[in-house]
Amino acid sequence: MARFINFPVSGGFNNAAPPVADATVDGDNLLLAESIVSVAVGLTGAGATLQMQATLSLNGIAGVSQCVIGIGTSSTATYRANAPAVATAARVKEAINKAITANPGGVKSTAVLPQDSLANAAYAFGNTLYFKSFVIS
Repeated sequence: MARFINFPVSGGFNNAAPPVADATVDGDNLLLAESIVSVAVGLTGAGATLQMQATLSLNGIAGVSQCVIGIGTSSTATYRANAPAVATAARVKEAINKAITANPGGVKSTAVLPQDSLANAAYAFGNTLYFKSFVIS
């Protein structure tokens, strides 16, 4: 049985520069777990162009080599200039890797981002992070 990783996008955008609203990526976005070779998360740009993106290297999908996912602090605004202030790239990468290795034998595992706060801080809705884009190329 296939095993998929779900990246639920809220208030979706494409990966253009600057990103443009794209409702077609809103909701569940599934990626075959077996096709993910590696995960890299990082910040790029500065000031008004600062953004966090996860890049998943893929294998086994004809003509496709990566999936780029934007991560932001607003459910409605673009991920550009809305990068996490506290959550580190390492914590975001860990969350994605947990989804990849979770639910053995299951059909779907959903990636859940950490809060934009210190690692052991109390939950606060205002610190929610969102998947903002999902582009396979």
